[in-house]
Amino acid sequence: MKKLISVLILLFSFSAFLYCIDVDNANIYFSKGNTKYALGDLQEAIKNYDKAIEFNPTVGHYYFSRGIIKTTLGDDKGALEDFQKTIKYSPKNVLGYYNCGFIYNKLGLYNEAINSFDIVVKQDPKFLLGYIARGDCNVSIGNYKAAIKDYDKAIEIDPKHADSYHERGLAKNNLKDYIGALKDYNKSIAIDSKSSFAYLSFCNRAMIKQRLGDFKGALQDLNKAIELNSKEYMLYNDRGFVKLSMNDNYGAIEDYEKAIKLSPNSPASYSNRGDAENKMGKYKEAINDCNKALQLDSKASAAYCTRGEIKNNLGDYTGAIEDFSKAIKLDQNDASPYYGRGCAKNGIGDKKGSKTDFDVANKLGYKKDSGKTVIIYKQ
Repeated sequence: MKKLISVLILLFSFSAFLYCIDVDNANIYFSKGNTKYALGDLQEAIKNYDKAIEFNPTVGHYYFSRGIIKTTLGDDKGALEDFQKTIKYSPKNVLGYYNCGFIYNKLGLYNEAINSFDIVVKQDPKFLLGYIARGDCNVSIGNYKAAIKDYDKAIEIDPKHADSYHERGLAKNNLKDYIGALKDYNKSIAIDSKSSFAYLSFCNRAMIKQRLGDFKGALQDLNKAIELNSKEYMLYNDRGFVKLSMNDNYGAIEDYEKAIKLSPNSPASYSNRGDAENKMGKYKEAINDCNKALQLDSKASAAYCTRGEIKNNLGDYTGAIEDFSKAIKLDQNDASPYYGRGCAKNGIGDKKGSKTDFDVANKLGYKKDSGKTVIIYKQ
């Protein structure tokens, strides 16, 4: 019996010894992984983290570190699996939940992301980025009021965080609270007017000013945005749109051409240049640009609208009706193609059909040039 007890004690001691070796080896490989990561050798870092997990598969931060690298490498599925393992073995790891939410959001799984961010802010009520990230998800699902509450909380935590005001401005803009959005963009710019991301607030403020009829102010903001980021082609598109609203057709075309030079495969730039050419009576060039836009994207509704306007100007009402009908099929909430089709139907003597389209356009809040392609920027 004593011999049996001695053997059992020996086996237990040996097992414990092996376990200690596992822990030690796990830590060694984890440290090696950290070194490789610091040196920028991401693949070797992953290999070392793999070995660390092989020796000790129950340590949350091993998975977390590997998940961060997989995120960097674009392996979202692998990263998500690692972050899920992180919170399985380290349920108090706030960053594990945050990064799960980050990947869910990136994959378009907004409700799952919101659930993750709920846990983040519950575990750490002062985690500013948790509120911003949840607000962004709420914006993505159209819950703008909930998003504003999240941004309010972020601003309460840090009143000098420019991005919180910028994101809240986006949510207010979607609720058509343009004055509120303008105030938030003003605040964001007052806090940060020079960083690489500040151009976003200048651009979005410009779009609000343009909507409110302050074209000069919009132009000044877009000039500043371009000064901060001269490589963003949509800024030139937006400035061209403002210049077009100020009847500076030549200036608008110059900006659209800059946009095309920076991004030759952007359908919006060709469609917008076509609109400016149409206003100058350059119908052939305008048609060519619209055709190019549709060649790049057959669902570019703005290109159908502009080409329909050109055909109206040329008296090709049947062709115009066809183009406006395609635009309506793509976006039934855009007033412009209804108005344009109403004009075309009036041209062929279809008074009843014309009135019906005009009524729909008015109901949707038709405003001249409301259908042109502009963009609202998210940070």
